[in-house]
Amino acid sequence: DMASLHFAQKRYLEASNYLKMISIEDGWTCIATDVRIQLAECEQHLKHPDVFITACLGLLGPECPDEIREHYQKQLIEVANSGLSKVIMRELYPLID
Repeated sequence: DMASLHFAQKRYLEASNYLKMISIEDGWTCIATDVRIQLAECEQHLKHPDVFITACLGLLGPECPDEIREHYQKQLIEVANSGLSKVIMRELYPLID
């Protein structure tokens, strides 16, 4: 698909735009996880912490494998400690604690 093509070519803005348009149906957790991982990576490269946080939060659910949850939990902690406003940090910590 177009999102994967742009992602592979490190065209993160284009990939992000396509990834945001993807609608995931219930029961397609594998695809949803892959989309969220790609979106999180795009937004991290684009330095969009708000969208990055949203994508990471979607990867903390029980449907994701432990290693993915742990990785993105650590990513969220790093973002929170990197100088985000106290308001965002206050909202973020209860979700990753």
